[in-house]
Amino acid sequence: MKVALLCLVLFLLAVSASSQDCYFTDCFYVGFFSEKYRPSRCSDGFQLVARVTCHEYSFWYIRQNCCSGRSH
Repeated sequence: MKVALLCLVLFLLAVSASSQDCYFTDCFYVGFFSEKYRPSRCSDGFQLVARVTCHEYSFWYIRQNCCSGRSH
C-alpha cells in the first residue's frame, strides 16, 4: 500500500513538473480564418502546441499554448 502511494505521489510530481513547462499567451486578434497564417507568439525555447479560441472576446481572438522542448 505504501509503495503504491509513493508511486502515485512520484507520478503526480512528474506530471505537475512537466505542466509547468507550458503556458498560454494572452488573447490577440487574428481576424477571419487568419490564425493559420499568424506566426507563433511563444517565447524563445518554447514551441507552439495549439491555438485556442478566446470565447470571452469573440471568435476573432485566439491564444496560443506554448510548451518547452523538454516536455515534448
